[in-house]
Amino acid sequence: MTIHMDYPFSATVDSFADFADLWVESDDSEWVWSNVITTEDGHMAGADGSSDGLTGGFDRRIVKLLRASADVVVMGAATVRNEPLGVPRDMPIAIVSRSATPPAGAVERADGGLIVITTDTAESEISGHEVAHIPLFTGEFVIGALRERGYRRILCEGGADLVTLLLNANLIDRWYQTVSPADSLEDSVVCPVPESGAPLLQAHDDEGYTYGAVQIRDAHLVSLYAE
Repeated sequence: MTIHMDYPFSATVDSFADFADLWVESDDSEWVWSNVITTEDGHMAGADGSSDGLTGGFDRRIVKLLRASADVVVMGAATVRNEPLGVPRDMPIAIVSRSATPPAGAVERADGGLIVITTDTAESEISGHEVAHIPLFTGEFVIGALRERGYRRILCEGGADLVTLLLNANLIDRWYQTVSPADSLEDSVVCPVPESGAPLLQAHDDEGYTYGAVQIRDAHLVSLYAE
């Protein structure tokens, strides 16, 4: 399968390694990136009810590529509960949970370390992980809890509620999005997306997947999709 660069130049990239060199340009600065996969009309779940139903093309390789650049992955509890196999084994993961109780499978899978971010009043019923208490569920407090623990490069992998928190707080520096040609699940969640930003890269492959990267710090939250 071939990758075709569409922006900022037109070219055919013969290997994923060459694509990777273009796609992720990370220095040692602090950042928050978000990576999502959606259908063409913005839904975050395929016909099977999960993002796995959308995955294809080079999406899984891009996930690994972005994770390799990050210090920690942060996900919402509902996303982890619906897709426990999405929890990375080889790096720290933070789960934002109102109940303070992550799915047992996530605790077992998170060999790289697990932090549960929850409110001051919530108590976890499962041991074997760190708990970070925050006063309110806001983007500032979520990211602040990770910064306090030394995490400088933070990758958000959804779901929609967590992405919305971070977008509303203007905390996402770079937005990565794979658009899948797969059919969406009717009435599934529509992804919040930034209103504007500076396009960095855009590409597509022979299977109908498109890949985009946009610098969005200081963008405003808005959905570009009809609901």
